[in-house]
Amino acid sequence: MSIKTICGGSIGTNSYIVDDLIFDYIPETFSYIKKNNIQPKALFITHVHFDHIEGLGEFLKEFPDIAVYASAEAKKNINNPEYTLMYGDNIDTQRITAVADRTQSEYGEHKITAIKTPGHSIDSVSWFVEDLCCVFCGDLVFYHSIGRTDFVGGDLAELGRSVEKLFTLVSNDEIILYPGHGASTTVGEEKRFNPYL
Repeated sequence: MSIKTICGGSIGTNSYIVDDLIFDYIPETFSYIKKNNIQPKALFITHVHFDHIEGLGEFLKEFPDIAVYASAEAKKNINNPEYTLMYGDNIDTQRITAVADRTQSEYGEHKITAIKTPGHSIDSVSWFVEDLCCVFCGDLVFYHSIGRTDFVGGDLAELGRSVEKLFTLVSNDEIILYPGHGASTTVGEEKRFNPYL
């Protein structure tokens, strides 16, 4: 089982594709799935800052049956330009299923758990994929770094609590972290060497 990492958009954001599932969206995601004849079943959004949903409105029109999962806070703010830092992409919020903390979704062999991890933003969710032993963590934690907290709803202390919560729930040091920007890392690597934690 391979996880395809796609990097692009306006500021070098990561989108990930696992079979017919997508984690965060950038314009290059659309190009990849069209080229590879993928019929996406679900999109899991870590948070709704513009670089993680760039071009999403048109994508949802192209794929009217895809399931979209995000936090309730994301659903509330996805069309608020002061929050998303983006103008002009009016997204149909009826398409979004709001998930609570520890909500589970199953697609084939993949069991995906939503873990609310605010701090970078109030709507941040990390997605734990149990069978792949990995977490798509958005802008919560990066390789030897953490997400910035100077946007609307950011809170450094809360981000620290969210990282602690995530590392408690997915305590295996070998679990891979796939962040919204930059290289992947592991829980153990960040426990030992992240200077911000």
